[in-house]
Amino acid sequence: MRICIHNFGVAVCLAIFSAGCYSESSIREQVGTGMIQTFYTLSVNKSGLPLRVSVNGVPILRWSDPDHATSSTGIHLWAKPGVNELTLDIGWLQDQTSEYGNGRVEVELLSLIEQGDLEEQKSLLQQNWPTCANPDYPTQLSLTWEAEGVQPTQLWSNAQRTVLSPDDREKILDLTEQLHHAINSKDLESVMVFSALKAKDVGIAMHMGAAEGERSLRDFLEFMVEGPDFALNTLDRESLEIHDLANGLIFLVSGPSYTPAIQSEGVQMEVYISKIDGEFMIIR
Repeated sequence: MRICIHNFGVAVCLAIFSAGCYSESSIREQVGTGMIQTFYTLSVNKSGLPLRVSVNGVPILRWSDPDHATSSTGIHLWAKPGVNELTLDIGWLQDQTSEYGNGRVEVELLSLIEQGDLEEQKSLLQQNWPTCANPDYPTQLSLTWEAEGVQPTQLWSNAQRTVLSPDDREKILDLTEQLHHAINSKDLESVMVFSALKAKDVGIAMHMGAAEGERSLRDFLEFMVEGPDFALNTLDRESLEIHDLANGLIFLVSGPSYTPAIQSEGVQMEVYISKIDGEFMIIR
């Protein structure tokens, strides 16, 4: 069994590098018998409208169509100590009226507290929409909750808010191309260098520790590139998009329409970059 974090509605459950998925056994090995660990899960049920769900300014679920959809998504990677924000951007389709009944959204945030073999699940907040007979939309709803048991990470402690210059954009695209080339060449040592901060920061966020985060990343890379026919899809620099998230703290690099920048048959990886100590680094 694996604990998965979905990005923009894409369920890719392989290992840490897909930003990310982690084997449950790997996490539980770190919990031990006395340590208390808290994980957060978001359950979403929507129909009749487009929807984007963000945690602290980072979209984690995204649907551009009105079809019915459900998701249960771990959000620990994006949680931070103290007050956290959950944002629902509820869309609207031009061929629909805004009468009650055309669209519905149900959201519930759960915490899972683990101590050894003991588990306790709590519902922290719930939100249903619409809340009246004639709602206005498109609309945005913002909810907050106080996170407990979340470890401080480089992302939320040291990332520098940045307004990208043309030179900054080139640096971000260069880093993405270098990562793609290293993975495609099966140069795992270079990938580990490019992703060193990510591996450690994710390990801390997931209660595994920095060393286990690095080991999990390497394990995933070895799995990802195994086989003589491994090859990533071609990366077209000109078509790459840089999305400003969390008011300039994080930048997502993607293909058109949020397609993951790094992908091969059966494997997809999103690339999140932040500016830390004056340098652009892969953070998730």
